[in-house]
Amino acid sequence: MSDCVLESESGALQRRRMVDAAKALDCKLRPNELQYCEYHRNNHLIEFNDPEVVDMRYGAAPVDIPISDKPDQYQFRSYCRVCHAYHTSNQQCGGEREVVEWEKKEIGI
Repeated sequence: MSDCVLESESGALQRRRMVDAAKALDCKLRPNELQYCEYHRNNHLIEFNDPEVVDMRYGAAPVDIPISDKPDQYQFRSYCRVCHAYHTSNQQCGGEREVVEWEKKEIGI
């Protein structure tokens, strides 16, 4: 029997403990986990197949995102020197406001 975590009893015991801990805490594991192997001094990819513990949606979007038919288009927005903001397509100005000079602003004020 090799000292590799893939073949050794200690590696299998460590994986069983991970599964048991996930069941006890009522949480999910990723389908693929890395387990460090002292013998090879590298990580091995371990696959979990237990449906009670494995979250098969890992890495997927949290919600289903609708895909639009046409790609996003650039919309030009003009910069206004009165209100110091970019106007939307209707060109309404928010009125004059004070400008903060960030180069001269002191921290904490």
